[in-house]
Amino acid sequence: MGHTIDYILKVEYLLSPLHRIRALEGAFCNTRGGIGKNVESDLVQEHSVRNQKNLIRHLGSNKSERAITRSTIAAGAVTNIIDQVDESLKLYRPRGKHHKSKSIKDEEIVAKSLRELRPCKIVYLAGNVMVLQTSKRAL
Repeated sequence: MGHTIDYILKVEYLLSPLHRIRALEGAFCNTRGGIGKNVESDLVQEHSVRNQKNLIRHLGSNKSERAITRSTIAAGAVTNIIDQVDESLKLYRPRGKHHKSKSIKDEEIVAKSLRELRPCKIVYLAGNVMVLQTSKRAL
């Protein structure tokens, strides 16, 4: 959670407008095209690593250094070919999103309890530096 707060503080307050845009653009990528189909860069990297590991697993006993190198280089192309063949044969794999729908009631309960607890207090210091103080009650 510390990384998330650090990222938000940098993007919202500390970075210059140019660096802010670069940081936001670097966090997402659009692999399929179209508006609103951006995916987190880490997730794309995780999928790439998973595809490479699957190919290495399927090498069986032929796991030489050269075979592993060749299969990892070809992993992206092999995955694209498999997806296109599945699409042309109308074989659809179940694809899901990585989030569950949130209940509005649950959000209201969490918001109410956070308002009562007051876990963080924002303190402004000289030079407009913002610091988050954790209350002892929240710990």
